[in-house]
Amino acid sequence: MLRNILAAIAGYIAMAAVLFALFSLLWLALGPSRSFQPGTWEVSGAWALGSVVLGLVAALMPVEMAAGPRPDDVSMMEATAGARQPAWISWLNPLIGAVGVWFGSRKLRA
Repeated sequence: MLRNILAAIAGYIAMAAVLFALFSLLWLALGPSRSFQPGTWEVSGAWALGSVVLGLVAALMPVEMAAGPRPDDVSMMEATAGARQPAWISWLNPLIGAVGVWFGSRKLRA
């Protein structure tokens, strides 16, 4: 149990470090003049676009658990906690849901 908690903490720390480095590089690439709109604290379109791209990179970034490889014999709770689906499933699920809602609404009208 403690190993799982420490693995989760290590994963969050690793993700935060990578995001810090990526956003630092974005800042260095854009600089203050292109990160903000002139004379304001509002971010520019370039910074907003860079933030969205980096957010997607972070969301799809595979972070290995610090606990190491999966043992051959795991309990259902360990399997549920450690399971990792491919990234395309995260993109496909909302589409499947929308198609289901569309078909369901067509049934109600009939």
